[in-house]
Amino acid sequence: MTNMSKPSDYKYDEQRSHQTPAWMIHAALKQKFGENYRFYELVYDREQQRAGVDMIAHLANGTQIRVELKSLRRDPVAKNGCDLLPLETFSHVENQVPGFLLQGHKTSQYVLWIFRDTGRTVMLPFRSLAAAFRRNFREWKATFGTREQETRGYYETYHSECTWVPLILIERAMAHYLRHRYGYIGKRA
Repeated sequence: MTNMSKPSDYKYDEQRSHQTPAWMIHAALKQKFGENYRFYELVYDREQQRAGVDMIAHLANGTQIRVELKSLRRDPVAKNGCDLLPLETFSHVENQVPGFLLQGHKTSQYVLWIFRDTGRTVMLPFRSLAAAFRRNFREWKATFGTREQETRGYYETYHSECTWVPLILIERAMAHYLRHRYGYIGKRA
């Protein structure tokens, strides 16, 4: 594929939801859920965060949507013209803890990427994204390589690892999963 250089600055921001402007989060949720969207609240409970919930979007009909937020400083589209998303292969390299999409205990319903330099957002349903990633991550890792980032946690410094995958391939893999699981192909997730 042309112009597919790996972004060199893979780094989710520490306390990412606190460094992401509220207007960007509101705009992304409004775009996804339309007039039904009312407000969101950040999640501070450590157990919920470990379960993949950074915030809860509240809808007018009373539904609460659990969202994992991935906030990045730089948009790869702006940098190299390629629509890529970082998908985590290891959340803790040293302890060999699989990335959040490869873990079975996550309760997120959506994953929201926000690129703060451009304001661009991508929001995908967690289950079909996780299923597509589980099926393809070895191939994507071999094809696109990986990047590590250092994270300074509360008690230790550790590394996580991701592979940058073109959004079009992610969407095709999700459609393949939905087609085989449910006999359905919907619009863009």
